[in-house]
Amino acid sequence: MELELKHFKSQNEMDEIVSRKMGYYNRKPLTFTDEMESILKELTQTEFCKEYIKSIKRIDTQEVLEFFETYTKGVRSTQSINLDVLHYIFRMLGEDKFESKETLMTSIEGNVRKVNPLSLQVKAALPSVFAAASEKALILPENFTPDDLAMSKIMFSGILVGYPLTEATSSIYIHELTHTMVDYEPGIVNDYLNREVLEMFMEKLSSYHKDQALYETIVRDRYKSLILPLQDLKSSNDEFKKLKASCYIASAYKADHLFELYLNSTDKKEFLKGITKVLDRNLSLEELLSSYEITLENSVTLARTKKTI
Repeated sequence: MELELKHFKSQNEMDEIVSRKMGYYNRKPLTFTDEMESILKELTQTEFCKEYIKSIKRIDTQEVLEFFETYTKGVRSTQSINLDVLHYIFRMLGEDKFESKETLMTSIEGNVRKVNPLSLQVKAALPSVFAAASEKALILPENFTPDDLAMSKIMFSGILVGYPLTEATSSIYIHELTHTMVDYEPGIVNDYLNREVLEMFMEKLSSYHKDQALYETIVRDRYKSLILPLQDLKSSNDEFKKLKASCYIASAYKADHLFELYLNSTDKKEFLKGITKVLDRNLSLEELLSSYEITLENSVTLARTKKTI
């Protein structure tokens, strides 16, 4: 029986399929408002000074582990697959060794392992020091069904960070590690527009407790990084690009609001128990945000009042 695997023609297509798998695809892009137009105009007219961040030779994974242990009771596992095993399965597929789609998928799923995300390979391969991405795979038959999509597993094979490595890289790495702990199966985040909130919060938390100047640098970078998604939301004809832009915009503002509440909390350890519950899958991110009455609207109002994002 001849079988094929789904080939993703672009990262955008991969993101779209992953979004459908994670149950986020019931969302529509934000509406570009007059207030967003005002924010975009302000951002494009702002002269941002060039940041100087000290270079480092490597990411201190022990320091990263200690951060998670200190603030969220440790690192949570994720799902991964050995790429050599996956390539071997592909070779067998090419030799027509599988009798059915079911035996193919069973072979792949059987080689998925729970791993510590700190064991995933890190490559400094992106052009911006603030850039990062998690390398993920979602294996589907060419003509996959909704059941195939629901049963498939998101697998992480590595993390990409920007080059050169700088003092900011550890916080950005923590952002991506949080993705690996959250994204591999649904349940933590149920609204696509909140997909980056927890990751941005963790990024802020790590930089804030490491160095105040570094924290301020990362905050400014997030501020600058709103320009492109706002432009996409305003002008793009690509519906999924607008949806991704909406996710970044909403997440940035809500993460800023959540972190502001953390900074102003009288018992920060108690505050972080809520974050820990989310990472432990005992509380959804939406439930956490709702408990603090965090919305996009009041998050934008807060940020505009503070003039920080």
